Amino acid sequence: MAKFISSQKGNRKLVLGDYMYTKKREGSNGKEVWVCETRTCQSIVHTLDDAIVKSSTEHNHAPIHSKVKISEVRLNMKRRAEETEESPRLVFQQSLTQVSLEDAHHLPSRATLTRDICRRRQNAGASGANAEDYGNTINGDRFLRVNQPDMLIFAAQGLLDS
Repeated sequence: MAKFISSQKGNRKLVLGDYMYTKKREGSNGKEVWVCETRTCQSIVHTLDDAIVKSSTEHNHAPIHSKVKISEVRLNMKRRAEETEESPRLVFQQSLTQVSLEDAHHLPSRATLTRDICRRRQNAGASGANAEDYGNTINGDRFLRVNQPDMLIFAAQGLLDS
């Protein structure tokens, strides 16, 4: 079986050794045709049901040994940004512990990674946010007072009474 990871845009990438491939097209009978991620390389792989059927592993470039690991770390950072409420700094710092010193120089800048985390969190929040989820306080008291398409008003009853 071949190993697959997700690209930054959520598409699958095929990983063979230290090389990554992007899907070029759907072939006949459910086959998938993959090309080396380096645009000038002519290496092609054919898969069927995620198993390698045919491979021309002649690459015209050297592999970047840490590229797969760096991609996995970045995906993990984005996943944690969506699933947890940890600060971007904490996500960044804990993810760096997964990267060896030899591979760290392949990472983007700290500002880029922090921006990726914040953007992923904003996008995840925008799609999953629902005002009704915040309609009550922890004690169960009504908190959402007005819920209109262009306006939300929140207020706890205790503050309204005083």
